[in-house]
Amino acid sequence: MAQSERPHCHVCDAIQNDPPEREFLRDDLWYAGAAGEQPGWVRFQTLRHGDDWSWGLTTDESARLGPMVRSLSAAIRAATGAERVYIVGFGDNAMHFHMLLMPCYPDTPRDWRGSNLLAHHREIANASEAARVAKAIRAELVAQRA
Repeated sequence: MAQSERPHCHVCDAIQNDPPEREFLRDDLWYAGAAGEQPGWVRFQTLRHGDDWSWGLTTDESARLGPMVRSLSAAIRAATGAERVYIVGFGDNAMHFHMLLMPCYPDTPRDWRGSNLLAHHREIANASEAARVAKAIRAELVAQRA
């Protein structure tokens, strides 16, 4: 399907409309940026549209996926003090391979852990803290490249 024939894409809109302070990584294949107002939540997605959410990655996309997720996860942990970073992707709502990375802390309640964390996105939201953490994640990513 030609790009002009594709339905409206909210992922493309999010990438195009993200202010620079919300962008973490971008190359010719991938984009990573702050997700919502949840501190440390990062959305990571291909720039191209795909018809097969998970296994339709190109060889180049596949080769970069692991190193980029490792780098993002390390930056999130360093910036937030999280004990682990959850990585989730459902593939239902976008024409891009995409995933969400979310910090999980030692004091995260047991019933909030795993995919349950998504249900608590409103309680976690804090715009000023999300902006502070985004700045710290960017700094960690810069330090990794040095």
